[in-house]
Amino acid sequence: MLKKWMCIMLSLAVLLSAGLMTAAFAEENGITEKELTAYIYSKDNMETMKCLFKSDLPDMAYISTVDFLSHAYVEAPVEVKNEDGTYTVSNSGGTMVIDPEKDTLHFDRFEEFSQIQPNVEGSELEAPYLKETGYVFEGEIAGLDLDLGPYGLDILEYNGKTWFPASTISLLFGVSYNTALYSDGCIWFVHCSDLIGGGGYFNDMSAFDTPKRSEDLAKLTYSELCLAIDWFYGKPAQAEIAAELEEKSFDQMLADHSDETRRARELLQSTDMVDFLCGMGLMARLFKDGGHTAIFMPALVALMNVGSAVQPEMEKVYFEGDDMLKDMLVYVISNQGGQPADPTPLEELRASVYESETVRTWDDQTRSRLVIHGDTAVFAFDSFLNEAVYHFKEALDLAQEKGAKRFVIDLSCNMGGSTNIAMYMLAMMTNRNRDSYTSSYWKIQTITGNVIRTDHDNDLNLDGEINDLDKEVYYDFDYAILTSKSSYSSGNLLPCLAKNAGIPILGERSGGGACSILIIYSPEKYYYTVSSYTKLIDQKGADVDSGAELDYDLTKVEKDDAGNETIDYSGMYDLDDIGEKIDEFYADM
Repeated sequence: MLKKWMCIMLSLAVLLSAGLMTAAFAEENGITEKELTAYIYSKDNMETMKCLFKSDLPDMAYISTVDFLSHAYVEAPVEVKNEDGTYTVSNSGGTMVIDPEKDTLHFDRFEEFSQIQPNVEGSELEAPYLKETGYVFEGEIAGLDLDLGPYGLDILEYNGKTWFPASTISLLFGVSYNTALYSDGCIWFVHCSDLIGGGGYFNDMSAFDTPKRSEDLAKLTYSELCLAIDWFYGKPAQAEIAAELEEKSFDQMLADHSDETRRARELLQSTDMVDFLCGMGLMARLFKDGGHTAIFMPALVALMNVGSAVQPEMEKVYFEGDDMLKDMLVYVISNQGGQPADPTPLEELRASVYESETVRTWDDQTRSRLVIHGDTAVFAFDSFLNEAVYHFKEALDLAQEKGAKRFVIDLSCNMGGSTNIAMYMLAMMTNRNRDSYTSSYWKIQTITGNVIRTDHDNDLNLDGEINDLDKEVYYDFDYAILTSKSSYSSGNLLPCLAKNAGIPILGERSGGGACSILIIYSPEKYYYTVSSYTKLIDQKGADVDSGAELDYDLTKVEKDDAGNETIDYSGMYDLDDIGEKIDEFYADM
């Protein structure tokens, strides 16, 4: 898994015109204006972009608000200066008012402004089989005021525009899953969602060859980490630290919580990159929240990145460091920082049962297969990636052709991915009356407290158009979903929504992952992830972090003579028993 992060560093130079400096520039009040090459989601798509540099922060480019939003989203915004010196940035979702003197932002409807159609072309989030049809706020709508001043994050006003550090504005609008990176003297627009599928064109690993960083960059990185946790971390129920962060800022929590967090606070602000990486690693246990939060990720990648400048020093800490840091690195490696339950044992058991009755497999990252046992069809897939939608539709057609009566979606080894796939599958299963191609999910935005329903129209027949023909797509199956504690994120959301729609859930209670993932790049180009402020709930308003309630538990708890408990999974894939339970469920409806 880690090998995909160990790509060779890109080294692309900016082409210079003869007789010119590296960039055209003008200097005013400590601000230098430069024309940089910008790569727009591809090495083949380049343009020139004006950026600013401050004399006290020379290692970070400032990008204009309009330039960033125009590339992160499909729609270009409009920015105007108001009489009071503030600026209003408008798009079809609403407005953002920026006060560059006070370093504040105000949104009447933050969600509608920040979640207009993002630029997803060529990314894993591009979903031609689905169209989001809008947000419905349930209850009163709260606005949002963000004050960047306490974090020392400076909004610039220059030539009638507002400007942010590229890393800061990328964090503020991380919900777009697009980021602007300043690297090698260029701006790189990146679909950070591509990390989910292991792709992406930006593979600059130069940060791991940089043993030191400037004090100004260290300060910026720590400030943005504090901002990310204080405002954009969703504090899921499984996180040990969630309750304390409701009362304190991230910085104050680090200062108060323990000797380990006080050590982390010091290391995170160090100019020594190994110190910084160890500080990030010390967050692993503290932010163990079911899997989406991986602040520790730079430490893990650095330790495994053989050949980089920092790897030998990280290895030295691992073997020769003090007990606190050695223990932390052992934990990070062995637990991957507390990721969702490892599905490997279930994968092996499932393979032994499904092997002889598999009628179709698909060779890609979804690891999809169709199993038919008597009247029961089972569609198993292990990642919510776009390909799974097409495999699912093909499996439905084949199961219908083979005369199956029951159709089980096996998520027992599925650790998540895009909600788009869950929305398509839910719409297919709930179109019992042949009158709907819609599906929805609900979320509470912890940053504002707003509750929102997101609606989708689905191209159920996959003909490239969404119209009334999609309402006629119907399969006369008794559906069920098989889950385990490894069913995480979208693998947890789908059964929670299906449960409310009257579809039975079998197996072991699913594993949670209520908050969607937020992927953040630090100014040094290290990425980390957090459970975001978008917390998923079901139709009834219940937090899905506790998993989908089971209709039939297929596991058994066994105790040895010492009272230690183990779980017997031998019944998880008994398709005869599963078929009987599905028949029993629908007979009672």
